[in-house]
Amino acid sequence: MHASIVLFENTALTPSGSLPVFTDYASFSTGAQSGTLSKVVVVLSGDNTSSGTIDVGLYSNDIGDVPGALATSIGTIQDTGLAGTPTPFGVSLTSNPLLAAGTRYWIGLTSSTTSAICSYSIDSSGAGVANEFYSQSAGSSSPNSTGPLLMEVDMTPSAVPEPATFLFGATALASMALYRRRVRRN
Repeated sequence: MHASIVLFENTALTPSGSLPVFTDYASFSTGAQSGTLSKVVVVLSGDNTSSGTIDVGLYSNDIGDVPGALATSIGTIQDTGLAGTPTPFGVSLTSNPLLAAGTRYWIGLTSSTTSAICSYSIDSSGAGVANEFYSQSAGSSSPNSTGPLLMEVDMTPSAVPEPATFLFGATALASMALYRRRVRRN
């Protein structure tokens, strides 16, 4: 089992401010490895007596570093689970989509019924934060240097063959090629 890779993490920072959740997006990039989305945490606060919900989705990237189309819904957050103060809230993932290497994705929080407030920080020093973006609409974005959402995104990397396994496979393929060549000659 491979350990998770932290792609984006700034949840331990002190919030600089907060925004009501309506349509909020935050980007993250996968780097050189592919894998499956394994963890999403967002820092939220709100009225836990409200019956609202937040849809959490994984969005593809679009040209110009703005959120693209919804790739897949990955969970929902119920207002009843929120606290009155900013608190890291782990999203119960309904799916673990495959993330391609070298790709920017977006986590989107959307709702018209929630009381939730998402926190942000003007500090962009967290892991994977500095070169990413946030957006409050699908048509525009701002660099994280002006206030990224507080969240964590982890990925479990795809299995990479061990060198011995790779060598065994290459040897088997070479042997099969030689065998076929001999059969054709005869």
